[in-house]
Amino acid sequence: MIWWFLISVNFLFFLIKSFFTPKATIYRNDLNTNYTNSSTEKYILGENYNLTSLKLKIDFGSLDTGTKIIEYSKGIINIRSIQQYDYDSYMLTPCNSDIWWIYSFSDIIHIEKIGLVSLEHYASNFKVIEILGSDVYPATKWKKLGKISTNFTKSFELFNIYEYCKNYDEDNCWVKYLKFHVLSHHNLETIIIVL
Repeated sequence: MIWWFLISVNFLFFLIKSFFTPKATIYRNDLNTNYTNSSTEKYILGENYNLTSLKLKIDFGSLDTGTKIIEYSKGIINIRSIQQYDYDSYMLTPCNSDIWWIYSFSDIIHIEKIGLVSLEHYASNFKVIEILGSDVYPATKWKKLGKISTNFTKSFELFNIYEYCKNYDEDNCWVKYLKFHVLSHHNLETIIIVL
């Protein structure tokens, strides 16, 4: 069985559960000097994927599946657009603000991969995003599922976070609430546009 979570942002995030063993995750040290612990932090790099192969999958991040954005940081404009397939609608946020949002799924889901589609080429995009999960909300402590590092030259990226989150505990990849916390962005503009 394949489980997908897909949201249109300027990014499409999706989660996959499959029968085959996922490829080894590629990690690298982030070179961002703004992050205080950059020399020891490991980030998950994306691999290319084809968006047309995802059309028959279930979108666990959409409004159709009952997923809701229950909380988000101040300064984000049009947060609901990340759950729509309309590329003319987008989320907008200043780069210098603390950017995060929380999804509430209708049921507990198992997360293996997160996909990202970046279609905006004239504004800054997210660079490092921390993915956190929880079974309860409000959460006193979030489970670390992984940190992804995006490549601003790629439009379609797939991040294998299963290899990272299973290192803590196999149950660590099962979540009902998912938090995306943006740690840095590519320094192209002073605002971030998310379709």
